[in-house]
Amino acid sequence: MADETDIKNAEEQKPNWIKPEIYHPRPGTVLPGFTVQAGIDLFNPSRWQLKIMEGDKELYFREISAEQYFTHNVGKDAIKPGTRFDVHVHYLLSSIWGQWASLKNLLMADPKPVITEPAEGAFTSKRPRVAGRGVSGATIKLYQAKKGTVLFGTAVVDANGDWQTTPVIDFSDGPFELVVNQTISDTEYWSENVKIIVADPKPVITEPAEGAVTSRRPLVAGRGIPDATINLYQANFGDRIFGTAVVDANGDWQTTPVIDFFEGSFQLVVNQTINNTEYWSDNVRITVAATKPEITAPAVGTVTSRRPLVAGRGIPGATINLYQANIGTVLFGTAVVDANGNWQIIPVVDLYVGTFQLVVSQIISNAEYWSDNVRITVIALRVPVITSPEDGAIVSTDKPMIHGSGYAGATVKLYQENVGDTVFGTAIVGLDGNWSISPTVAFPKGEFSLTANQSLVSGTSDWAKVVNIRIDV
Repeated sequence: MADETDIKNAEEQKPNWIKPEIYHPRPGTVLPGFTVQAGIDLFNPSRWQLKIMEGDKELYFREISAEQYFTHNVGKDAIKPGTRFDVHVHYLLSSIWGQWASLKNLLMADPKPVITEPAEGAFTSKRPRVAGRGVSGATIKLYQAKKGTVLFGTAVVDANGDWQTTPVIDFSDGPFELVVNQTISDTEYWSENVKIIVADPKPVITEPAEGAVTSRRPLVAGRGIPDATINLYQANFGDRIFGTAVVDANGDWQTTPVIDFFEGSFQLVVNQTINNTEYWSDNVRITVAATKPEITAPAVGTVTSRRPLVAGRGIPGATINLYQANIGTVLFGTAVVDANGNWQIIPVVDLYVGTFQLVVSQIISNAEYWSDNVRITVIALRVPVITSPEDGAIVSTDKPMIHGSGYAGATVKLYQENVGDTVFGTAIVGLDGNWSISPTVAFPKGEFSLTANQSLVSGTSDWAKVVNIRIDV
């Protein structure tokens, strides 16, 4: 190998040798580990020198024994990506170094591929377009960074250095890191990771549903981006935060307001903050009902039987308990408020005869709320008696004649026991205390439990003893 003095002396000797021809690389961009090839057809040199320069700075030097043709693979790490450089070669003939042949202004390519789309922090679908830059002709492979070897897609870099692919496997929801590699000269080069979020950045309220009737502090729940912070507001009305939550690893969140919602029509909205950017849900309109239940029947001052129908309004899904106000803890009946906010109870224990104050409670989220008291008068009105058909009878018509006894002048109504409030027929009790009803509504086929009540101005009786019959039509 020549020392620095030999090289300097060689550069000063410039006999009229023909310059060698550089066959490779070609002008333009080269890759790490590129090959330099040169030759001279007329002579048979004994040695060659290769010098790579960045301006006046020497980046690489080799002296190699060779004859007419010279080949050398430059080290992969010899020249940094993005460097512009010149390649010089010359040969030794008759102990004299000839003139340098030069290839100038080459550019060392970066072997690492680049992901240009989607951008860092972007929200995407499960199969977004992924694109970038690479070395022409190289194969790009798409993976999830740091998570196994699942190959999500491939592409070949085109002549302009561009590539793109659409995943053939869904990305998983939530934070996701993309990475690609490309193989050059049997060496893999990896891109920088790109962090994205696979999801719609807009949070969703799943509970309560649009149009629901709720208490003043209902459970509010929905979907969002894992680890994002959810803030709950009244839509289009100030900046008061009614509750907060953090989205869990499964994308779910829930919060119970720490401030009462305003009664009446109320629009919920939430936002979630991701990378210092706020994203807002669609509004959800609900009706906020009073937490205090209401008794709508019987009205104040009504005269009733010992087991009247008691009805009212409350929060859908709440449990209603019926009591005598201010006297003990006897539970006279229970009900669950329906989706429309209505409830009704027929007491399972007789109300006490005389002045009686009804009160109900409703339980919401383990809290109990009480109605106003309703004062009524309870009388022991005798129940009517069904005398025909007899218990266990089989009848061959769906509108059999029903007979019985009761208070003269009272109105008798026929019902099916514990099944809705359909009145199958009515009659006025005669002066002899008897009544007969030809049903106006057909009895359903099969087993039928028949009952009745009677009412006067003073109130309505309890239910008649049930008569079980079979309708065999």
